[in-house]
Amino acid sequence: MRISDNMFYDQLLRGLQKRSHGVIRVHEQISSGNRINRLSDEPQTLGRLFQLEAMIDQSGLYRRTIESQINRLNRVDHVLGQIGDAYQRVRELAVQGASDTLSKEDPTMLAREVDRLIDLVVAAANSIRGEVAPEALFERRVDPAKNPPEWVHYVGEFPATGGEPGPVTGGWASLLTAELLVETVDHIELFAVVEDPADPRYRHALFFDRLFELRDCMQAGDTQGLRDILGGIDEDLKKVVGFRAELGAKTNQLEMLADQISFHAAQLTELKSILGDTDLAKASIELGREELVYKSLLAATTRLLEVGLLHFLR
Repeated sequence: MRISDNMFYDQLLRGLQKRSHGVIRVHEQISSGNRINRLSDEPQTLGRLFQLEAMIDQSGLYRRTIESQINRLNRVDHVLGQIGDAYQRVRELAVQGASDTLSKEDPTMLAREVDRLIDLVVAAANSIRGEVAPEALFERRVDPAKNPPEWVHYVGEFPATGGEPGPVTGGWASLLTAELLVETVDHIELFAVVEDPADPRYRHALFFDRLFELRDCMQAGDTQGLRDILGGIDEDLKKVVGFRAELGAKTNQLEMLADQISFHAAQLTELKSILGDTDLAKASIELGREELVYKSLLAATTRLLEVGLLHFLR
């Protein structure tokens, strides 16, 4: 097969272009820091990098969701702390009111302070779900026709029960259940909300009844009644502490999950870096080799072109 001069020079030109593209490619890798800069560069590795990027983004979403829930739980813990402090103060007032050494004005003053503490506990109860702004969940009401005539009414809705279970998912989603990411504390149970069968609109939070009873006994100077109520106040305070302990356990569980997800995301990021980032030492060596081959090929081509020109002149 006869090889013409045009075919020979075309082959030389293609070789020069190939080496030139190789030098440009390595320059791009060094300047961008990415080993793959085009879709045509190693499609299989690029697909793997896209998968890793999606997994890292998903881990970040899980972590942000957990951090948001931890903030909610911390707000609820603060609310439970306020309620506990208020009940501790109520207990101190009850002990003080049960004393036989009070003046005539003292029971009235103590009763007024208890009434203010009731308002404080109701306001705290409206933040029990951990939202940034308080919700309209509880309010004080007075109706002489009711028994008792004064109570705390539950304005919110009862949570839905039952229903079909959700789809089973894998990965972190199987651990991040609604109980962890949506619920805070069961305020219906905490405040003992009951619904009157005869009147569904009448929703009574029994948790506050003891406070009203204590206030009334204090106002009437009923020292024995105050002594009888003290045990119930201690039970209510113990109930708040128990809910706070459950909340702390849930917070610790979420913090452990957040740490695990962060560690997993760091491993994915490291693997992505290994696959996609430029190894500067290796790239520098490759750049030197590509430039050396390109310059050698360019010099050889120049000499061949000179020989071809001399033959043409002869």
